[in-house]
Amino acid sequence: MHLLYDASRHAIITRAALAAVPAASIVWTAYRLRALTVSGAWAALLTGCAMFAFGSLWLSAALLLFFVGGSATGRLGTPQAVQARSRAAKGSCRDAGQVAANGGVAVLCGAVAALQAYHLSGASLRWTAAALGALAAACGDTLSTELGAALGRNPRDVLTLRPVVAGTSGGVTLAGLLAACGGGALVGLAGILAPGNASAAHWVLGGACAGLGGSLADSLLGASLQARWRCSICGELIETPHHDACQAAAAPQSGLTWLTNDGVNAAATAAGAAIGFLLFRT
Repeated sequence: MHLLYDASRHAIITRAALAAVPAASIVWTAYRLRALTVSGAWAALLTGCAMFAFGSLWLSAALLLFFVGGSATGRLGTPQAVQARSRAAKGSCRDAGQVAANGGVAVLCGAVAALQAYHLSGASLRWTAAALGALAAACGDTLSTELGAALGRNPRDVLTLRPVVAGTSGGVTLAGLLAACGGGALVGLAGILAPGNASAAHWVLGGACAGLGGSLADSLLGASLQARWRCSICGELIETPHHDACQAAAAPQSGLTWLTNDGVNAAATAAGAAIGFLLFRT
């Protein structure tokens, strides 16, 4: 058990090596189920090893809960969900960019927590909570997008409150907001394995707040700054310069052309990390 919480360089390297086989098994299964592309599989393997190396069981459990919850909802085949994905930059099969956008901030926060534990001889609960908050935000945003499209009714722009088409960046529904809280709370369950004396209720509530906050940050950026293009064939607003459904090019319509969906997702996880960091003061 000492190896699980030891913050020495030797322990971190050992944990990374020990994580390789189980992480590879999970990634291979996800790849076979078409939840990951080839690049996404390699990125997920590196992320999984880093999570266990820096965060041990608690951060690995949080990552697994996010991945299972996100992949399960990403396979919903309702007409609304399929229509919403047609407007998105990427589908439910995650590539390296999506994996990095959703897990990169958590890895960085976990690394900071490990470094503080090594140099200060005590784990930093605030950076531990930040790492979990980042994953809670990623899970909350994913479930909000998928379940909001599948179950939500009458989505509205988060800034103007005007009705928008399902799948439009910045659109929110009550079902989506509730799903964001639920996704964050799901990841928060992993906090009971984290160092420190915080209760399970504290972790679950913190996860729910990070999930909702991350989802709202994603929606706000999506409605204001995220790049949008208009398909030259069907005229729909999409998140990529090429509309796969029509096999046609699209023209820039609004937003910053360099701020893609992956960039917005990364910002959302950073918001979740900030919420986790602020909620835990010890």
